[in-house]
Amino acid sequence: MITNSAIQVRTRALFAAFLLLTPLACQNKDAGKKKPEIVRIEKLTGPGFSMKVPEGYVHRPDILKRIGETDDKVLWKENPGDYPNPYPGGIIVATVPTAAGLPPEKTFEPLDDPEYCLRELLSMPLKGISKTPGPLPPGAVCQVRGEDTEDKPHIVISTLMKQPGKNAAWILVCTHDPRDVDGPSECARAVEGWEFIP
Repeated sequence: MITNSAIQVRTRALFAAFLLLTPLACQNKDAGKKKPEIVRIEKLTGPGFSMKVPEGYVHRPDILKRIGETDDKVLWKENPGDYPNPYPGGIIVATVPTAAGLPPEKTFEPLDDPEYCLRELLSMPLKGISKTPGPLPPGAVCQVRGEDTEDKPHIVISTLMKQPGKNAAWILVCTHDPRDVDGPSECARAVEGWEFIP
């Protein structure tokens, strides 16, 4: 049975991934637009977490700030690849909201279960979606990988991050061009560099 919280996790991840491209496309087309806000950092921090930034990525606070998503974070790969028309890879960290009308524990307790987590992430509308094999770093409940074939095809790796027993969770979404052989290892470094903070 799919709960409201699971639907929100899934929808939020896809929504955040879509947000990565739209402002970039607009800025590339309109030379007169304000330059993108690029911040070079070693660690990305937000409410309840910090994460080491993989080499080659910069922080883009302007992207989600425009729609009021101040708690969500976006990293952008500066050089998406030396091939024609590459997909601009990135890493998005989005908070999982509490389901409307439910106490927090009803939203977050089920997310401690890797099987529950997998059922929900595997239901995302991606081509060839599958569970990532092997053990995950501490804090990662489950991870799936697939390909989004809408518009410009790209690989999506979604990871649910949750501190056991706490009423808080994050969805970490990595996106990269299918030709980018470094994309999966860069995403792995981001997940491995995750840390929960008070």
